Amino acid sequence: MRARGARAARARRRRRRGRAGARRGWTRREGGRRAVNLVVFLCAFAALLVLGGIFSGTETGMYSASRLRVEAAAKSGGRTARLVRQLLSDDARLLITLLFAYNAVLQSLATLFERQIGAWISPPDAWREALASALLAPIVFFCIDLLPKDLFHRRPLALLHLSAWPVVVVQKLLLPIVWPLHLFALGIERLLGVRPTVER
Repeated sequence: MRARGARAARARRRRRRGRAGARRGWTRREGGRRAVNLVVFLCAFAALLVLGGIFSGTETGMYSASRLRVEAAAKSGGRTARLVRQLLSDDARLLITLLFAYNAVLQSLATLFERQIGAWISPPDAWREALASALLAPIVFFCIDLLPKDLFHRRPLALLHLSAWPVVVVQKLLLPIVWPLHLFALGIERLLGVRPTVER
């Protein structure tokens, strides 16, 4: 009887150790998943901030860049300089692309940040959107609006050379959306008798 009781006690201890080990393993796996999710969130968040800054800054650079300097750079420069001239030659299409892409970035940032807030602290739905907006607004204002616009205003031509290729890629991806809006904008311009101004 004593031997049987000792064996039963050892079996119970092994089961308890097994359950404790399983809990520790689950905790480690859960912690690993959370770390991976955090890294993915930070990478996606940073990429969206960079894209938003490119679109916002390029819009400012489009208005700040001297067309004479753009033309001179295109004649004496390389392929990127000619690409900048091509983008600025159709400012309506460029503006439609930038505005659409900019708003898509803002919407993606808001959705991503709101979900991450829910994963971190699980607030009520009524509070989650308000909390995400309050935390995200200053980040967006500085990283997407204030800083890029100031930089592109100070160095429009140099920074347009850096942003030209990403903008062209996005313009091609958004072609099914941008092209009808572009045709509509051209129709409005002709209806109103708007003519492009030539910079001296």
